[in-house]
Amino acid sequence: EGLKIYLREMGEPCGLFVYIADFWDTIPEYQKTPSRLSLRFKEIGFTVRQRVVKRFYRPDINKVITKGNLDIELAIDVMDTLHCFGQTLSKVVLFSGDGDFCPLIARVQEHRRKNPIKTLVVSHLESASPELARQSDYFVKFAEISEKILY
Repeated sequence: EGLKIYLREMGEPCGLFVYIADFWDTIPEYQKTPSRLSLRFKEIGFTVRQRVVKRFYRPDINKVITKGNLDIELAIDVMDTLHCFGQTLSKVVLFSGDGDFCPLIARVQEHRRKNPIKTLVVSHLESASPELARQSDYFVKFAEISEKILY
C-alpha cells in the first residue's frame, strides 16, 4: 500500500503494472497457485504480469543462466499507455536498473513534443546501469524510498 501512496503523491496513475519473475518453477505445487507477492499487488490495484523464469546452461561459460524475460511485456505496456494516455500522462516510473530500458525511456522522452512527460527510474545503486540513470529525468536510489513504500 505504501508504494501506491508514494506513486499517487506524484499524480493520479493511469496504469499500475508490476512484472514478476517467478522462481518457483522447480516446485510443481507452486506452479498452480499465484505467489503471495502477486496476490498482494493485485489487492492494491496493480495489473500483474508474471512469468516463470527460464533456466538454461551456457557451456561456453560453464554456468546456468536464469532469465525472467519480462522486458518486452513491460515495454509494450509503457508504449500502449503512452498511446492511450499520451496527452495526459505526466510521468513514467520504472523500478529497474536494466540498461536495456534506455531506448524505452528515450522514446517516452521523445513524446515530450506533445506532452511534457517526465521519467523517473528507481533502482539499487549497485545494480543500476549508469546509462539508464543518465537517460532518465530523475534517478532515485531504492534505499532512499524503501521505508516509505514498503510499510
